[in-house]
Amino acid sequence: MIHLRAFNEFLQPGRRSDDVRGHHYPNCTLSSFLTDAEEREINKYLAHLTLTRTDVVTKPWLLDDMVIRALGRGIGFLSFIESGFPLSNEHATAELRGVREVARRLIPKISSRSAATDGAS
Repeated sequence: MIHLRAFNEFLQPGRRSDDVRGHHYPNCTLSSFLTDAEEREINKYLAHLTLTRTDVVTKPWLLDDMVIRALGRGIGFLSFIESGFPLSNEHATAELRGVREVARRLIPKISSRSAATDGAS
């Protein structure tokens, strides 16, 4: 969840001068994928010490949905990098394509697992 939050923040406009953000890459137009409520809940229930956090047992996390959205943005970002920035060598290109392909394969697996779990409820 912390990594989802960090990647989501990467795709938002910069807030602090030392942040690295997607907008630092020329022509990167990918947007964040968590809703404001999801981001706030991750902050309150997980990332920060809050009184709200003491009630975490009752918090339903829709992890599969958030991960699928993050993987989709990750695929988009890797495609953006490959098309707009020359990679140093063929090994780097192969690694980028491999990571992107794994992400593409994970999405339907997570979706089908999530659907099976929803159907069992």
